[in-house]
Amino acid sequence: LDTATDPTTATTAAATPSTEGNPVFDDGTFDGPAIWPLPTMSVSYSEPEQAASAFWTGYLGFGIDDCLVPAQTYGDGRAVAGICGVEGQEVLLRDDGARGWVVVGAETDAIDLTSPTAGSTSSAGVPFTLSADGTVRLQIRPLGSLDVVAALEFGPGDDGAQLGSDAAPGRYVAIARSGQTVTVRSVEVTATPTPPPPTTTAARPTTTDTTATTAPADDGTVGWPGTSVGGFDSPMEAAMAFATDVLGFAEPTVTAEGAGEVEVRSRPTAGATTTIAVHDTGARGWVVTGARSPQGRIDTPTAGDAVDLPVTVEGEATAFEATLAVRLLALDGTTIAATTTMAGANGEVGPFATTIDVGPGADPAGGPTFVLIGEGDASGEGDLNWAAVVLVDL
Repeated sequence: LDTATDPTTATTAAATPSTEGNPVFDDGTFDGPAIWPLPTMSVSYSEPEQAASAFWTGYLGFGIDDCLVPAQTYGDGRAVAGICGVEGQEVLLRDDGARGWVVVGAETDAIDLTSPTAGSTSSAGVPFTLSADGTVRLQIRPLGSLDVVAALEFGPGDDGAQLGSDAAPGRYVAIARSGQTVTVRSVEVTATPTPPPPTTTAARPTTTDTTATTAPADDGTVGWPGTSVGGFDSPMEAAMAFATDVLGFAEPTVTAEGAGEVEVRSRPTAGATTTIAVHDTGARGWVVTGARSPQGRIDTPTAGDAVDLPVTVEGEATAFEATLAVRLLALDGTTIAATTTMAGANGEVGPFATTIDVGPGADPAGGPTFVLIGEGDASGEGDLNWAAVVLVDL
């Protein structure tokens, strides 16, 4: 993008230039669907820099310096924002009125991505055609979701790869990452692709057999999202999906990453942190095995304990108005049982003890089950502000 063309930082309508004839806008790049925030998030960004920063951490799972790069604003509610410490990275934003600023894509010069183009359509899955100096990780996500439906690693010198040819009709987000830089574009698949010709099918067993000999083994570790479904391509993606889909954080923001764990806040301004434990299973990818927080801990049961209903839960915590959420979750994250108990308040940690059981007539399957404690989000924008989670055998 040539962001030096017709820029303006004026705030009055009279001083705002038209985008007509501006190469930044001529290709319809900014007219596609909003990629961030997700439709399930009740959040609105009043400034483009805020939306760009939250997208960088919440959607892509990157860490970020504690600063915001002033966005270059144009007429008609368009803006291009940079990312602190990431040279040549641009996040593309649009002012959607009452919804606030939304992210419609991202671009970097580090990846020469020929297709898909922004807002394009395809009748044969999501084609990636690119070249880059280093390794590029490619992903396809359904629009409005953190789930990864297809992934591929692209090596230096490779060209013309096509990924996701079996994608069902619908809107997707194509993501190409190289180091800390990324290109993000929306694409619409309009039809179910035609099956490959018989000659291609006949040749596939040899390729499959070769791949099978080099595929990583599954180490059998149990964790979310379960053993019968695939995990995630990276620890960041696993932690961010868990924070969004299971913990219900309003605007999950990564603040640190260590060996086997990712520290997340429920929103950029939240004081409480939740450190999510992740594990690479090999063949299934990354899974979540638990979580901890300075705001509270579970002393009973401990991870790996065999427990019966009703489950006794004890520990220490602090929560808003001393009201602590206690839950049992199936391995896929669905709630089996929920209750509340009293703990400490106003930042002072206090003991708690309670029992939790399923409702009348309920017959849980048993097996790996999460025990969760956490503080509810009083703002109503999310479910929890922080959480501690242990995996037990019910």
